Amino acid sequence: MNPRRREEHKGRKKARKEVAHSSMQRPLPGFFAEFLAHPICMLASKINVHYFETMACRRAASNRALHWTAICVGVTLSKRLAVVCRGRLSALLVQKLICFRSERAVKRALKHATSVLSRRYVGLKNLAPKCVSALQEHGGGIRSVAFHPSAPYIATGSRDKTAKLWLLNSDDIAPTCVSTLQGHIGNIESVAFHPSAPYLATGSNDDTAKLWLLNADCSAATCVSTLRGHSSCIFSVAFHPSAPYFASGSGDWTAKLWLLNTDFTAPVCVSTLQGHSSIVFSVAFHPSAPYLATGSLDMSAKLWLLNADCSAATCVSTLQGHSKAVLSVAFHPFSPYLATGSEDNTVKLWLLNADCSAPTCVFTLQEKGHYSLTTRAVAFHSHAPLLATGDKLWLLNADRSALTLTPFFNLEENGGVATCVAFHPSALYIATSAGAYEKTFKLWR
Repeated sequence: MNPRRREEHKGRKKARKEVAHSSMQRPLPGFFAEFLAHPICMLASKINVHYFETMACRRAASNRALHWTAICVGVTLSKRLAVVCRGRLSALLVQKLICFRSERAVKRALKHATSVLSRRYVGLKNLAPKCVSALQEHGGGIRSVAFHPSAPYIATGSRDKTAKLWLLNSDDIAPTCVSTLQGHIGNIESVAFHPSAPYLATGSNDDTAKLWLLNADCSAATCVSTLRGHSSCIFSVAFHPSAPYFASGSGDWTAKLWLLNTDFTAPVCVSTLQGHSSIVFSVAFHPSAPYLATGSLDMSAKLWLLNADCSAATCVSTLQGHSKAVLSVAFHPFSPYLATGSEDNTVKLWLLNADCSAPTCVFTLQEKGHYSLTTRAVAFHSHAPLLATGDKLWLLNADRSALTLTPFFNLEENGGVATCVAFHPSALYIATSAGAYEKTFKLWR
């Protein structure tokens, strides 16, 4: 290539980059905004943001013309909503989004997404989960279950003062106990995996929480630190989704925030949250915003705004409406909703405003004959529109109010109620344990 043509080529390439960059600052047309807010987009799962950006950049750098809205919509959709289905659907839909240039093309892409989603979620409204595995190795009732966020493991905490780690087979059906964690001198009330590091937390009625370092295959776990500071049973523990912080809720009417050092060997309590007038049964971090939710025996839940270093927390709202203890709290993984489960046999769904200062109860889930202890267990699926409440599976529509429900937990068959429940992070599997004295945990699909 001669020098003149080389310079012209560089000039055209630079111009295309400048146009693509400037176009990212332009507002989206109305019909694109409508597409982003469409229930089909809200229904699905998390998108691969890197895939969107890579596709957009490749198109921008190619010789083919790229309409500015293609990049805008692709990246905006991935970052603002993060709700388009995983895997194959992501790849199919992103190709449609990157290529469309008109309102008509948008409608075609939407129709395509609807078609794929309808096949992906076929029968979702008629789910009837079946127990595919029942395991009994604990010597006491199982109080808590948790799936590992990325590896094929389940953790259980029991009244026999131990926690166990279970390996899931490739079909996620027949877990095998690979490790027993001993060290607490009281019942283990709560277990939680760290979202990215190889650690497990346990909370106990010996008034302590412990952090355990797991080896690669979880066949061994070493207690690296014991958190002391509460004066009563620790009912709930939770790791911050992205920052080095840890929360604990206790029978001493407080929740505490702990700063974790690099190797988790010396956690430091940086804040004590006081405001409840009774036991704090449940704590949960917001998945993306600096908020913590707590549920208490005082019949209320509270939302706390955390400062940058979690050294201070301000109660920004108190959620009142339940007539008995609030036993569980759970944030929706990507929408502004909070679920609270109460001993009054109800689960409430709260819509959170931008600063969480004025939550609004948008739906109350109640079933005649619903056992009160089942509402000790409330969990959202990470990407499917599902909410579990111990003995029920609820399907949520686009605005996250209850659409329909299907019983998934047979009380008569199981001989108790599910007082702890956890969804598999990526598949439609559920782990449950029934009652304070039930030594078995079950895997459902």
